Amino acid sequence: MPHNSGDPSLRGKDVYIGRVSDPSVSTLTKAPGTVQNDGIISIPEGNLTMAGKTINQSGVIDSATSTGLNGRVDLLALYNAMMNPEFGTSGAAVIYDTTMPNSGTVTLAEGSVIRILPDANDQTTVTGTSLALKSLVSIEGNSIRMTKGSLILAPGATATAGALSQVLSLNGGTPNSDLTDGVSMLAGTIGISGGTPSFSTVSGSIVMDSSAEIDVAGSTGVNVQSSQNYLTLQLRGNELANSPIQRINTAIRGRTITIDARIAGTSSGQILQFSSAADAYAAYLAGQVSWIGTPLGDATGFSNLIQRSVS
Repeated sequence: MPHNSGDPSLRGKDVYIGRVSDPSVSTLTKAPGTVQNDGIISIPEGNLTMAGKTINQSGVIDSATSTGLNGRVDLLALYNAMMNPEFGTSGAAVIYDTTMPNSGTVTLAEGSVIRILPDANDQTTVTGTSLALKSLVSIEGNSIRMTKGSLILAPGATATAGALSQVLSLNGGTPNSDLTDGVSMLAGTIGISGGTPSFSTVSGSIVMDSSAEIDVAGSTGVNVQSSQNYLTLQLRGNELANSPIQRINTAIRGRTITIDARIAGTSSGQILQFSSAADAYAAYLAGQVSWIGTPLGDATGFSNLIQRSVS
């Protein structure tokens, strides 16, 4: 089924798994409903979904995020989905059978890798301090385990506005349907709460073995021209709105000045220098500093207009 159109982080279809076994039907495998990756899967700027009763991620899943498109990985050990016989009157087209087990296991094997890196070939830039579509990893099941040496690497992965779980958004948005982190793990089962299907984490478990690692720190070793921290601007009405004396000072108002957006200060007179304009702006948003670049006026709006690459 098409993914929720309000979620820009996944461009494509949601995947639902029905029954994975039937006592009256013989199967060629002793583990029906198992999805196994032992190789290398490459999905730059796209989505990979592994769905079934048992998900074994033993290989490499490699993706990339650019300024315009994100990489996303979904590992979904949820099954026993079925068509809703009351669709059109009540509920979504697809629902889960809550009278039977409907969540399984996800295992990230020793030495396995899931990584979503900034696209090194992307030369485009965007304004602001963050991407609209960020790297995203979503893992859902009853039991989730990262064994020793397994790695999830997604530099700068944070919450993407509007991002939804594939499975949990099918009921029109359950209380657990929003993905509020760059790497999200939900362990539990789908049940009924107050007459509405929802995801309960009461019975779920998440285990991280020794040396298993989740790394969402920002990119390191990236060369950036220092000139992007210097902004040439003019202080006018908006910038001098809180400085009535400066508004009539012809030596300041309308004059072209150049500021270093890495320098910021507090209302108490303390001056700080940050490693980047983005760090200074983050400190401003956090209320740690009261001005950026110059105390003569409000230049924070200009700081947020610096063009940056995905790295």
